[in-house]
Amino acid sequence: MKDFEILELLNDRMSIVHKREPKLIIVTGAIAVGKTTFARALLDYLIERGHRVMLRTEIARTLEDEFKLYQGDSTKHAFFFQYAMVQAYHLEMKEIGKLGRDYDYIILDRTHIDTIPFTSAMIPDEDGEILRILDKKLSEIKFPFDIAKVIYLKPSCDNMLRRYEIRKLDAQVNKVDGIDENCSDEYLSMIYDYYDLCMDNMYPSYTRVINDNEGYDEILNQLFV
Repeated sequence: MKDFEILELLNDRMSIVHKREPKLIIVTGAIAVGKTTFARALLDYLIERGHRVMLRTEIARTLEDEFKLYQGDSTKHAFFFQYAMVQAYHLEMKEIGKLGRDYDYIILDRTHIDTIPFTSAMIPDEDGEILRILDKKLSEIKFPFDIAKVIYLKPSCDNMLRRYEIRKLDAQVNKVDGIDENCSDEYLSMIYDYYDLCMDNMYPSYTRVINDNEGYDEILNQLFV
């Protein structure tokens, strides 16, 4: 085989490699179930195994001003906040589509679909027109790449509430403004229950992880054998 033919063959193979699309890994679950900690552990786990990985920040954490307005009057501003979330996710998916091809995996800490349990909890069914607007906006958002895994974190409700109190105390001690550090136990439990009610419709194929114990090595090894 001549040198130029070898070079052409190598270029073809490199082109195939670069055209390989990344896979999405979605980490989902209610408030204070350990998503952020798990997502970071997953990031390290995949990088250690030679994968190129991008971890995206949870969208709600980029909307602090909108969330504070919602917290001021959750009944009045529920639609505004959910609409802002959906719009932000729309831009997020476009950005991932542009940046993501340099990676093997992209880890998402929730997606636009995760607005569903919050909408169910915050906006009553009788507000049908509002719900139709949000549903329409959600249907317009498309994932830019295929989904490899959806990981649904579900510790016990008591464990979730305990983690929330620890997180809240940590935010106070370190003087860090959290976006959801003023939630009542009633609200947290309601979102926890709504997630369980909605999961089958939200993500028809998912893996439920009961993460009551500290440490994720064993769980990650089981998920990525």
